[in-house]
Order: sequence, then structure tokens, then C-alpha cells
Amino acid sequence: MSQDLPTITLGRTGLTVTRLGIGGAYNKTVEARIAALDSGVTYVDTARSYQKGEDERLVGQAIAGRRDGLVLATKSGKRDAAGGRAELEESLRALRVDYIDIWQLHHLNTAPERE
Repeated sequence: MSQDLPTITLGRTGLTVTRLGIGGAYNKTVEARIAALDSGVTYVDTARSYQKGEDERLVGQAIAGRRDGLVLATKSGKRDAAGGRAELEESLRALRVDYIDIWQLHHLNTAPERE
């Protein structure tokens, strides 16, 4: 049962998402994600490192058959092009999608990592 959740433009991306999104390493079930999507949530965030890749697999199951209308974000912890590309390919397979809307570098917490 879809609800009319408030939406916003996500930063400077131009993408419109619900103010409430789902994601993170703490959500352990496909059913919880499906319930959120059924409630109208359109922003889904995950990362290759969450639950050692298991989170992306669970998100992939939850969004199966409903990719349209979602903004899907994931992250890579790699710091080189080859490693990043390999993780991106793994993410696409685990999520069972052809594209990701937002792909981020994860954990850029120190000056050397940002450089």
C-alpha cells in the first residue's frame, strides 16, 4: 500500500527522492525493505562493504521487479580505478540491476583518503 511521502531534490543531483529512505548495514531482512518500498519509499542506499556484500544481495531481492521509480545508491571502498570498477561490477550483479543512480566513494575520512 503506497503512501504519499514527502519528496525532496537530493542535493545537486536533480534526483527527486522521498525524504525517508532505506539502507544501511543494520537492516537485515528483505521483508523490511519490501515493506518500506510498499509504503512509498523511493531512495535506497547500500554499500559493497555492508554485511560483507550481503546487504546489496538483500537489496537486490527487495527491489526485484520494481527498479523503475527508485533512486539506488551504493558505495565503493576502493581507491583505484581497477578496484573501483571491480567493485562496481560486483555491486551490479548483487543488486541485479543494469545501472546505479549514485555511486559514491565510501569512508573518505582522512586527508590521504580524500587525496
